[in-house]
Amino acid sequence: MPIKYEFEYGNLCIFKVSGQLGKVEYQDAQRDAEAAIQKLGSIKVLIVLENFSGWERAEGWEDLSFPERNDPYIEKIAIVGDPQWQDLVYAFTLKGLRPVPIEYFKTGEESRARQWLHSQGPASCSYRIFQNRRGIQGATVARGGIGLNLEDDD
Repeated sequence: MPIKYEFEYGNLCIFKVSGQLGKVEYQDAQRDAEAAIQKLGSIKVLIVLENFSGWERAEGWEDLSFPERNDPYIEKIAIVGDPQWQDLVYAFTLKGLRPVPIEYFKTGEESRARQWLHSQGPASCSYRIFQNRRGIQGATVARGGIGLNLEDDD
């Protein structure tokens, strides 16, 4: 299944994915994004899922070397696709665990996705600092619908 790669608006990389996503095609898309980062300094990414049917079974999907090297240079990632894939795509992209704002838009909402990509500022983020009975401080962080609780279980 090929991934079509396009480039527009100065630093917008567009990947159109159809059918089943293969590991080799995924790695090729990562190389395209990395080349754009090296050329431009930073990028925004729009991924459009067209008749998407999931991921091929293959070894190596857990490789995090691309985000470790490149996340500081990716401003935002917008994914457009069928709502049935939203939760799996969020898990695949590690939404909430990476410093990159990632949002999912329903099929037909590509213009909303582009608008969000070009808007100023990162995705919404909220913090709550607290102190428990034993004086241990912690924080609750919520970003883009994913929460992380850093408190002691007192």
